[in-house]
Amino acid sequence: MSLFISSPKLTCPPKSIRLYILGGQLEIVGVKNAAIDAVYAYFNDSSEILCPNLHDVQQVFENTPPDAHMRRLLIAHALFYLFSKKPATVGLPEDWAEVMQSSGQVGWAMVSMLNEWRWEMGVNVPPMKIKTRQSFHEPVYIDLDGGVKHEEPMQ
Repeated sequence: MSLFISSPKLTCPPKSIRLYILGGQLEIVGVKNAAIDAVYAYFNDSSEILCPNLHDVQQVFENTPPDAHMRRLLIAHALFYLFSKKPATVGLPEDWAEVMQSSGQVGWAMVSMLNEWRWEMGVNVPPMKIKTRQSFHEPVYIDLDGGVKHEEPMQ
């Protein structure tokens, strides 16, 4: 049995991915957050654990900065899929091999996120639950002089 399976290309809503990238290019945080909402709903409104197509993930990685919130959302869902029962029974989708072998950036993001979770085998591996939709939103700060600021406020 092969580790990878051939499966129909399940993709995140492609328009939402492109919208997020465009929102980043135009520096419109509200557009990016709306795209995150659409992708979040796509994965969380399903009765089964869906796997992001890693070509979609790679497109986000190629067109966004390292701190892009969409990256974290997609990587979290890829890890949730990896730890679900489905890969053990049917294998991993072929796109995982294609993307992981062509670029280590997505794989590194997955390993880094796992490290952030600070799991210790047999000690503190909790039931997996995705964070709230708003936890993936980018913050918007309103300047009292009327402008919108996207950076962290001064402490």
